Amino acid sequence: GTIKDSLLKNNLLKLEYKIFEDK
Repeated sequence: GTIKDSLLKNNLLKLEYKIFEDK
């Protein structure tokens, strides 16, 4: 994948982690 793809994946992982923490 491209660098942008990696950044998007990292952002999604961070969002999922935040949501998981909030629960």
